[in-house]
Amino acid sequence: PQITVNTPVSGATYLHPDFLTLDFSASDAPPGVKSLTGVLNGANVTSGQKVDLYTLPLGNNTLTITAVDWYGNTTTQSVTFKVDATIQSMIASVNRFTKEGKITRISNALIELLKTAQTQLNKGNKKAAVVSLQAFKLLVDVEKCNKHIAKDAAALLTTDVNWVIKNIK
Repeated sequence: PQITVNTPVSGATYLHPDFLTLDFSASDAPPGVKSLTGVLNGANVTSGQKVDLYTLPLGNNTLTITAVDWYGNTTTQSVTFKVDATIQSMIASVNRFTKEGKITRISNALIELLKTAQTQLNKGNKKAAVVSLQAFKLLVDVEKCNKHIAKDAAALLTTDVNWVIKNIK
């Protein structure tokens, strides 16, 4: 069988707050394809399935497709793609969590800290950017305790900010 993977694109980078619709198929001369299976990081998936990238770890992720024809011939193809976090994606995450009701009252303060970090980074001032990101991380932790940020949203934002800080230095 011949496998085609349209999405995800091999080697592509997708941002954490995004959704990705899987798109893969297989074809074969008659008598055709008997089965088509997809596995993303060890979990079964189907073509057309919408994946919330929050459910995937930052870094490389692998989708493996296996097709079997009616004669038992098997073809396997893997696609590796990256899930990344950036300051801009964290702004999108804060906005998404606010719309979902997982952040209340403090979204503007969080976004301002991220914008300040981006401005400092654009000026080449990595240290000041990291200070703003650390302040963001502290505010997330405090507001999680104050119940203005849901625990799952706080955990994801903390993971993302740590990733961004690590990649700035």
